Amino acid sequence: MNYVLILLWVGALLGFPVSHAVSHFPPPPNKTNFCDYGIQLEWTARLGGSVVATPRIVDLMQEGRKEILIPTFSYYFEALDGLNGESVPGFPFAHPKFKTYATPLPVDIDGDGRTDWLVAMYTGELMVFTQEGKSLGTVSVPPLVVKKNWMKLSNATLDEMVGNQASQFKMEGRRTLREIGRIRRVVDLTMNRTGQDEDNEEPAMDPVKDSQTHYFSYSYQNQSHSAKSRRNDMHHRNQEYPWDEETVEDNLPSGDENMFSFQDSDEEQMKIGPNGGLSAEAKASMSLLFHPELYQTKVIYDAEEDAFSSHYLLGRISAALGEDEIAVDAHILSTPVITDVDKNGDLDVIVHVSYFFDDSEYLGERRNLLPKGIDPDNYVATAVLCINLVTGELKWIYPLELTSKKSTNPSYALSTPLIINADQDSDLEIFITTSTGRIVRLSAGGKPLLDNWSATGLGSISASPAAEDVQGRGELGICTGDIEGTVACFTPRGDVIWRQNVIGGLADRVSFGDINGDGFMDVVFGTTEGLIYALDGRDGHVLNHFPVVTEGPIISPVLLMNVKQGDVRGGLHVIAPSHDGNLYVVDAISGCIESFDMDEKSSTMVLADDVTGNGHMDLVVTTLGGGVYVFETESLFHPAKVWASETKGVNGYTASENYVSISIDPDYRIPRDIRGDRFKLKFTIKDPRIDIEKRQYTVSVYVGSRVRLYQGTFDKPGTYTIEVYAPLERMYSSLTVALSLPNGQVLTDTIALSFNIHFLETVKYTLVIPFLVTAAALMFVRKQHAVESNREELFV
Repeated sequence: MNYVLILLWVGALLGFPVSHAVSHFPPPPNKTNFCDYGIQLEWTARLGGSVVATPRIVDLMQEGRKEILIPTFSYYFEALDGLNGESVPGFPFAHPKFKTYATPLPVDIDGDGRTDWLVAMYTGELMVFTQEGKSLGTVSVPPLVVKKNWMKLSNATLDEMVGNQASQFKMEGRRTLREIGRIRRVVDLTMNRTGQDEDNEEPAMDPVKDSQTHYFSYSYQNQSHSAKSRRNDMHHRNQEYPWDEETVEDNLPSGDENMFSFQDSDEEQMKIGPNGGLSAEAKASMSLLFHPELYQTKVIYDAEEDAFSSHYLLGRISAALGEDEIAVDAHILSTPVITDVDKNGDLDVIVHVSYFFDDSEYLGERRNLLPKGIDPDNYVATAVLCINLVTGELKWIYPLELTSKKSTNPSYALSTPLIINADQDSDLEIFITTSTGRIVRLSAGGKPLLDNWSATGLGSISASPAAEDVQGRGELGICTGDIEGTVACFTPRGDVIWRQNVIGGLADRVSFGDINGDGFMDVVFGTTEGLIYALDGRDGHVLNHFPVVTEGPIISPVLLMNVKQGDVRGGLHVIAPSHDGNLYVVDAISGCIESFDMDEKSSTMVLADDVTGNGHMDLVVTTLGGGVYVFETESLFHPAKVWASETKGVNGYTASENYVSISIDPDYRIPRDIRGDRFKLKFTIKDPRIDIEKRQYTVSVYVGSRVRLYQGTFDKPGTYTIEVYAPLERMYSSLTVALSLPNGQVLTDTIALSFNIHFLETVKYTLVIPFLVTAAALMFVRKQHAVESNREELFV
């Protein structure tokens, strides 16, 4: 990126004085104390690269053990055993072109009920990995078609500058109708039922309503006509994101390695070891022990192939260009969202995309790949797009902004979209923040919903929008903050609920929770000046004992969780890593502050789960130096305390410990094999909110992330036992119980199960037991005859 962007964003994120920064200076750091939280270091590990994206705590093999899935800034996709920090077999995935700023997302891309993992790459591809660490391929993100002379078009609208995107794209190598039909018919994994037999400890349940499945539809906005495909030769991508060069290093080599050469090709493309001369059989046996790509010294490169796109899972989307148009490369600098945004039964991925030409990709002779007579710095744009993960179609694309690298605020897509039903109608909405200070609201079909969002009064925004009922009136507030030190919450229509000025800017989103136990929602965040703020959600005033001042910038969202067992005060602790090398834990009620020295900077959110399996909650911290730290707390495990990723579910940013939650009963959490075509499931819905007139809780049960086994509606909190039909296919999988509220918020709880895996054992016993019974009966009869014969002989 250009130096102007680095100056603006790094200065804002790290607290250096820039033209728009807050004019006043932060107070001196707070004094830390020993608060007797009982937090102890469990284990540490060291990765091969910096961690700038928040990891994810998962159960990769669905065996009841936790792993930590970590994409590093470059090179590696890691998975560590939660028990001891050792690498999981099959990991790390490694390649010099691997570079990401995104958290891994669960996805079932082929509808088989098994969970794969999607990682959004800086290079504009969505890579999909299996649970064994193998790359399945990529989903391509199309370029943006822009008028070459857009900067000279006076009084032109954005639509006129970027052209008609809907008619610019066409699919190459798309999935066949047979494949689409097979993948869409995920209901084939379950028995088609029209009702459920239930045993409710508290009544109120609606029968299951089968989801509607649409098989063939080609009337999307992007339906393309005849077009000439464009090859976009994406080479070495080592563009620096605005992070401190001292803490984030991009050591990508200058080769042209093919990412899939070591997985999908039968050709001999590499040598193992230092120019090793092993036979093909020896190489094959060695590949069982380690990843050959870690030792490659020579790679044969095909210049006609993209580094990441040797295998397109859903086909490739190419652009048709006019003589006055140019296709700008796509880059992804944030985490996408996967959900069924239009409720048609197919999973969609919504991506906030940056479009620009990376100078490092066009060095030397590669400069000739650019169209003649243009200045690459004049094309910096952002857009939101939606791709159907079943058909591979680009459903819609909505351009947001078009700027140049020389602009005061170049437009870069740094935030994650918020998918929510803010107005509680039948359709979901999409909220996006922009680096030019806008909040954009779109419909599920990609159409703008303006209302009063045209004037937010905010400066440049890098923080993602977050939603919660901050006033306790049943209406969501959309909250975010800019890099200049303004935090605000808005109604779904864009009206300001409250606005508060703070010291420092927001680098990432806010978190919600009742941290002081007063029964009202609070808004908590850290700033680039190193302060931790907690604001009352009703009017935005600063709570007692806040702000807490640290000695370094706070870049990540904060974690809200009670780390003390048996604490009956009802509050939460605020947990945040700072760039001063410490992990801070703040008691929001007493104000006691305790710090834990890691001597490493961290820009990722602290996660919470029982990763070691000892029944206590653990804290997972990752650092820019590649360190992983797991701390054990005194707090006993409970599903409502879990924060396994930066976003809980699709749109969760609220601590559920003393708020709305759903949890599977402890007796049903034990990993086990389900035998037969149905099983019972017991769960509890908790909702302490008082001023909610109409309550509606929609509960869905999924295998993996797509295959729905059950859906029912409840009208009050409580504990329920339902009967769920098992998949007809034998499998290991995760079982997720999802609670959906009328405003679109989704809360989840997940356990590991297997379905009829040990069915053959039952078959074995059905064959062996009758044989044993028959044999025993024959032996008994024979023995009786022998006894009678002996008696007759004695009598004679």
